[in-house]
Amino acid sequence: RAGACRRWRFQGTEEEDAGAVAMDASALRETFRRDGIVVLDGVLSGSALESFREQVSRELTKPCIPPESGTPEGVRLSSPETWPRGSQRRVIEVVPPGVGEHWGALAESPKLTHALDALLGADAWELPNNQPHGGPCAIRHWYCPVVFPEMSERGNPPSSAASLASGNWRRGDVGKGAPPWSPEEDEVLYASRAKDWPWERVAAAVAAKCGHARTPKQCRERHQPPWTAKDDAALLELCAKHKDGAWQQITNQMQPSRACTKRQVRERAAELAVSARGDVSETRREKTDEDEDDTETKKTTSHWVPVNRRRVRGKGWHVDIGPGFDTDAARHVRGDPCQGCVALVLLSDWREAGGGTAYVAGSHQWVGSFLQSRAPQGVRHQELNAWAIDTVTEAAKTGRLPLRYRVDETEATRSIHPTIDANKKTRLGVVDQIVGAAGSVALLHPWLVHSGTTNLSCDPRLMANGMVRVKREAFERDGGVAVLRDLPRWNAFAETETKTETTGRAENAVPAPFAALDKKRKQNADAKTNGAVDDDDETETEKEKDVSLSDTERTKWRFSVSFEDALLSARAAAGKAAAARRAAMDEEANADSFFSIRAKDAPLVSVVVPAHDAARWLDECFASVVAQTYPFSRLEVSAYDDASSDDTETIMRAWAVVFSELGVGVAVSGSRWSAANANASANVKPGGIGHGKNVAVRQSRGEVLVFLDADDIMTPRRVETQVCVLLENKHAIVGGSWARYPAGSTEHYERWANTLSDPAGLWLEQFRETTVQMPTWCMLRSVYDAVGGFDEVPPDRGEGEDLVFFHKHIDAFCDAHGDAPLAVDAGKKEPGEAGDEGGGFPATRPLPLRRAGAAGAAPLLLYRWSPDSGTSRVSRQRLLEIRVNAFTRRVLSKPAWRFFAVWGAGRDAKAFANALDASARRRVVAMLDVDRNKCGRAYANHRWREEDTNERFEIPVTHFEDHAAAERARRATEKDAFRATPVVVCVAKRRKGAGEAGDLERNVETLGLEEGNTLWYFM
Repeated sequence: RAGACRRWRFQGTEEEDAGAVAMDASALRETFRRDGIVVLDGVLSGSALESFREQVSRELTKPCIPPESGTPEGVRLSSPETWPRGSQRRVIEVVPPGVGEHWGALAESPKLTHALDALLGADAWELPNNQPHGGPCAIRHWYCPVVFPEMSERGNPPSSAASLASGNWRRGDVGKGAPPWSPEEDEVLYASRAKDWPWERVAAAVAAKCGHARTPKQCRERHQPPWTAKDDAALLELCAKHKDGAWQQITNQMQPSRACTKRQVRERAAELAVSARGDVSETRREKTDEDEDDTETKKTTSHWVPVNRRRVRGKGWHVDIGPGFDTDAARHVRGDPCQGCVALVLLSDWREAGGGTAYVAGSHQWVGSFLQSRAPQGVRHQELNAWAIDTVTEAAKTGRLPLRYRVDETEATRSIHPTIDANKKTRLGVVDQIVGAAGSVALLHPWLVHSGTTNLSCDPRLMANGMVRVKREAFERDGGVAVLRDLPRWNAFAETETKTETTGRAENAVPAPFAALDKKRKQNADAKTNGAVDDDDETETEKEKDVSLSDTERTKWRFSVSFEDALLSARAAAGKAAAARRAAMDEEANADSFFSIRAKDAPLVSVVVPAHDAARWLDECFASVVAQTYPFSRLEVSAYDDASSDDTETIMRAWAVVFSELGVGVAVSGSRWSAANANASANVKPGGIGHGKNVAVRQSRGEVLVFLDADDIMTPRRVETQVCVLLENKHAIVGGSWARYPAGSTEHYERWANTLSDPAGLWLEQFRETTVQMPTWCMLRSVYDAVGGFDEVPPDRGEGEDLVFFHKHIDAFCDAHGDAPLAVDAGKKEPGEAGDEGGGFPATRPLPLRRAGAAGAAPLLLYRWSPDSGTSRVSRQRLLEIRVNAFTRRVLSKPAWRFFAVWGAGRDAKAFANALDASARRRVVAMLDVDRNKCGRAYANHRWREEDTNERFEIPVTHFEDHAAAERARRATEKDAFRATPVVVCVAKRRKGAGEAGDLERNVETLGLEEGNTLWYFM
């Protein structure tokens, strides 16, 4: 053994090696079945291994197949000075075409072949290659992550959190290798900031006085007044509240009392943690490690930690999906042909001192038990990964899943499976790392939970990651994937019994190892048992806590609920909702809107509810319809079940009866409802989000459409409030105020969306995001028809249907009404208009976007967040394409934008430039930036070529002050003929609320442009 990994070494001829594998087949299967991983040494060597590495190096410099995580710029394996450093992400993925001798050598290796025969069955598996040509790759069978060293300089070890706490980190350097700050610079910095100067002016003052060019960001990081006892107390309270390390949320909540950056907050938190322990052993160990010789790996090994691709600790745990597997599909105990076993080909030496892929031996048994508890419906892949992250994170926090270097060798080997440690805790195992020589292949169980790790070596870590597929005929013959059969029972899964409220049937509770994840739910249950809480009077707060666990831990729905049980549950929920409706109507009995909306000419409203595998949420969702104060006689529910595999159909049919009993119109249907049998039903695939909404709209009758996601909850006055606003804005999509459910899930986004000024902010920030959010949309059917409905795209395509509809609506509105009256800066009157009302827009003009409900007031919708939501399946690149295309149609088509500048020279600005078509990109005169170190250069992508000369096309990077000076000089020369160069800002505003201007906005204002006309914020 090396760590917990069973290694299979081959040292004879190929024929002798093949015999060794055959002899060891039984032991190999047993090890793989127990631990979920084996490592085969020496699978590739010689020219095949070198050919593999050379292909990865070529693809890194000049990729043939575009990688999913973006194209690297100027990175070369042979040139350490080009490697990522500072705050840059360390993982760059390449997707090599399936050409070269190494691919054949890998597939034909006797060592790998005999091992896979032993695990999956002879002639039962295949190892497909990527496409042999360049261009977009439909199915990525193999990808090669290149993990660059954490160190900023070759040979210099990185700082840890403890070294930050001890003061070894220089604030203001911001990972750029800047020289230390001198006392003179500090004096100028603090004196300038005391005058309340903006950071750009502070940086200029420091440079003028001391000669060192410091950026505004470096000055902001360096400036840190002493922390007061009140500041420390507030920080500790926030750290306790956000135990998952949500540093951005902590920083934002510190802002009202203390201006600080995320880096400063993390540093201070580390200092307070060390101070609270009265222990600097971590700091001392860091110092000892730095003094050790590189060959002494015992201590340096203790630094690697599991991370995701963005270097966030503890967030990279996952179960591989398998190429070609639908991300929206369910995973089952029998597996899928796409998921035979994971193959990791080591293309460089992975030493214990440098970190390697982290894994938890035996964790495939957790996954198997979890899937078994959710049989036969299975678990969607996104939900499975969220469950794996929660499970490992919680176990690590409670000390039940330590990193291997934190336990001794004997205990590490013994702790592969659950044990009782010295503190009488149930230990679930040990987090270990894959290590080995170049040419080794690690075979991982398709359910094994694993993660990337930091690279603490001096060289890039190379690997190829692929999935061995099971042939379809073998899968059907064996009834699933062979390695998934007969897993040992995970003995820590002691099952308990609970009772459901409506049926009284026993259900399997949350497995014992993960009971801590369900702690709040158990506390509520105990309180109810003791009479402290009445079931019928359960508060919204308690429901909110319970919902936060439902996605990953609870198995509330057993997926065979009878219609009678569903009807009982629906009637009980409707009874509680009716009481809430009466209370809301009593509170608002004297409100004008209350009586006006009940007039006989009130429009018929259809609540549109598309659903897919939404059984667990439907009672709450439909009950919120019953709670509406809008008259039932003018209300209709139109719900569509898009190929659900749970009890959505049964629950929808039950609620159809309840709605009819209450006098609410109802139309329900489903794509699988007419299937003759289970097999025919399974062959009906989900049509996707857009399809579900379109069908629900088509079967509805209402003049007004109110959209409601099946997992969201309306508050009682939502429909009434939005219809009142809609009747005054018949050409608009009317959104509504909302709150995340559970609370705080996406705090920044929620604050930004609910504080945008209406209607000015909704219009001016249209290219940053949907300024009225889809689950709150209310519109006339005529507005829906003008757009033509939602784009219908299969779920595995990951389309942004809502964003496409949003921009098509604005296109249609502008075609019908023009946008000239809307191109007015907030707070200004349009030329020729008197008494301009409503944030800069003439009151008499139709508007495309409105929002009902005031910020700070009770929300109209509880907008549920979950990690497997439809939005999370849409790539950032696709969302960017949609927004850039809309910007091109509505802005770049105007004569004033014949030439324009892009504000920013960072990641977002470059992504914007790359997304433009070639003709629009040639109209970019400059990229503007605040950092003079970036200026004076040019940005170019290797794909950009002039059509006529095939020469490389570049965009100059200019300092914004130099651009402003050039504009002023041009104005003086051209006089009345002067037209300002328009600017699109591609730097994030960090979703500040209304009236919260930051340094970015103040800098942009120096250009004197008109927002909504010659100036647009895009990020």
